[in-house]
This record gives sequence, C-alpha cells and structure tokens, in this order.
Amino acid sequence: MCLQVPGLPTEAEAWDQALRGKYGHQAVKVAAEATGVFDLKAGKLTDKALRERFNRNYAIVRARAVMGKPLDDSIPEGIEHETKTPMQVQFAASHQQARDLIAAQNLPTDPKAARALLLAKMGIKRSDNHA
Repeated sequence: MCLQVPGLPTEAEAWDQALRGKYGHQAVKVAAEATGVFDLKAGKLTDKALRERFNRNYAIVRARAVMGKPLDDSIPEGIEHETKTPMQVQFAASHQQARDLIAAQNLPTDPKAARALLLAKMGIKRSDNHA
C-alpha cells in the first residue's frame, strides 16, 4: 500500500539533515529550501514551529517522490496559527474598548471634526483661516 523510494530518509533523518545543511536526498533539499535555509541554519532540534513547517514541506515533497512527480514544484504555504502573548491580547482588547466607547458617545475620530466639536462645546467661534 505504501510505496517506498530508495534512499529517501525518514522524517527525523531529513530534519537532522536539513538543520546541518547536508542533504542525503534531493527531496530533503527541496523541502529545506521551501522551509527557508536561513531559518534552518539558525534553528535548533527543539524548534517546534520550524520543525512542523519543515515536516509539512517534506511530506509534500516525499509524496511527489512516491508518485514520480517533479520534486521542485512550488509548495503552497500553509496557514500558521498566530500566537499572542497575554499582554498583546489585553492591549488589543483595551483598544477595542476605547473604540467602542468613542463610537457609543458619537465622538468624531477625524481630527478636524474633533477640534470643531471641542471649540463649539467651549463656545469659541473661530474662522476657518485661523489655526
């Protein structure tokens, strides 16, 4: 059921080769280039996100090798999950609260309109040419 390609390393062997930059098979090289050689050279064995990216690319290239297709076709980029720190989440939430409050109070967000409203509330009448 599962076809084998001679000389094709396992996922773990391919990961090790990609980090070292010494490729035992063309499929490993193609997957490494798709992942980013610079990132791989700076990566470590424990870099989970980089390994997931490489494993995905290697699985695509390995499937192409099994099917006898060209290995170096483009690999579509996957959607990665964005992770935010609790501080970033709180910052975004507080900004959304401020925007909601401004909208609820019908305050203008345009600087010129805000200035005009402030001057009107204070009873100051200025002409347009006066800054």
